[in-house]
Amino acid sequence: MRATATDYITLIPEAPVLLISGRWDVNKEYTRDSEVLPLVEHEGLFYSLNKEGMTKGGLNPKDDYAKNGSKATWKLQNSYEMVIVKAIVAGGGLVGEFVFWDGKMMSQQGVDKAGNPSTKYEEFRTGNFIPNLVFDALTGDVIALKGRFGMFYIDGSDIVGKTAGGAEVMRITGEQIPDASVLNGKWNSLFQPEYDTLNETFDYDEDEIRPSKVYQGSWDYDFNCDKVGQYKIFDITSSYIIRNPTPGLEGKTKLNVIVRGPRGTVQDVMLGSYGTVEFYASVPGHYNAECFIEIAFSSNIHVNHDRRTPIAIFSGFTAFEYKATPANTTLIGNDGLYTSFSSEEFLHYKAGEGFEIRADRFGLKISKSGIQKWNGNQWVAANI
Repeated sequence: MRATATDYITLIPEAPVLLISGRWDVNKEYTRDSEVLPLVEHEGLFYSLNKEGMTKGGLNPKDDYAKNGSKATWKLQNSYEMVIVKAIVAGGGLVGEFVFWDGKMMSQQGVDKAGNPSTKYEEFRTGNFIPNLVFDALTGDVIALKGRFGMFYIDGSDIVGKTAGGAEVMRITGEQIPDASVLNGKWNSLFQPEYDTLNETFDYDEDEIRPSKVYQGSWDYDFNCDKVGQYKIFDITSSYIIRNPTPGLEGKTKLNVIVRGPRGTVQDVMLGSYGTVEFYASVPGHYNAECFIEIAFSSNIHVNHDRRTPIAIFSGFTAFEYKATPANTTLIGNDGLYTSFSSEEFLHYKAGEGFEIRADRFGLKISKSGIQKWNGNQWVAANI
């Protein structure tokens, strides 16, 4: 008699589905039946439940297999020691830089309770590891400490919008916005450096200079910006002096200034041989300005014999100034909002202070004290 497809389905029993059950848990009971076959990871190896029924709590796969071998409840599955299985283990399996744990896919990089960088993802359950990124399959939540969406960046608990140059133009925060009084600031000189930040002398052969010789150097300076507001690094200069003037020898200077603060890059500016750089400190703290210098020397005159040409390079800035004012930005806080272009052009609303708008020498203020107008120097009664 010839067998049919139905005969084969009748004769071949249906195999149970492999159930990836994460890391073995001493407090968990596992059940094998005709439908599912549990597979657990324990101390880097994989064990499948070898017998139908429910395991006893605390039955250690490693100890069980070492004692009972092929008759053990847990059977060692060396064939499962492969990346494909580790990739789908839900209790600590790794896929690249991700960890699968308790229904979550999270990054191996993060911080500890104190905010220090950490890779100890094993401490996630104790609360001493906070991943940079978490996808929660149970709730659908996505939690990120870092990230970028177009011009918007995750900055702690804030969302920040930045220009291509790194300047902050928008911030959504749970903190309070500044009082309106900070919008009327004037420039004040904080200090003048007593020395140039860069002063070097080099000797070049004129034959090396023709047609071009590029000098590259850099310096950086630390600033203590203890107030929120606008800061100015005044007259950043890069120049050179040719000690023994040679006809036709000249240089073209380029400056790149990058200012970084507690929240990352706040300004990235390309200058010529000199210029002034302004940046806004949204939080008080330590800021650093790094200046990259490039000078391309060239000469149209050929010298038939070697002659050393001393060239002195100078670079620095003349002053550092501060003004209590918002930057060209929009800030949405927990008690209001403001959007501004300068201390003379802004819109400001803050709980308890009311509404204030300025445009150069014109302005309107509505608060609990009444309606006032800006007379170009101060707020006076509007007499409306």
